Amino acid sequence: MGDKEKGLSYLKKAESLASSDDEKYMMYYNRSVIYFNSQDYRLAKEAALKAREIKNTPEIQSLISEIDGLLK
Repeated sequence: MGDKEKGLSYLKKAESLASSDDEKYMMYYNRSVIYFNSQDYRLAKEAALKAREIKNTPEIQSLISEIDGLLK
């Protein structure tokens, strides 16, 4: 199992354990970063939008803008 798959596996476990909005936000934010770094921008944006629904931060806005620029 590669690093990407390991990271996503850990985040899937974290998703089932996350109880606070902060934990859920971080899980989706980190999932978006993993997809972004593996150049899967569609899935990166999907995860980033879920993170933004939970907590609209400057970091997630910046990530979404960067993804949008690469999807055009």
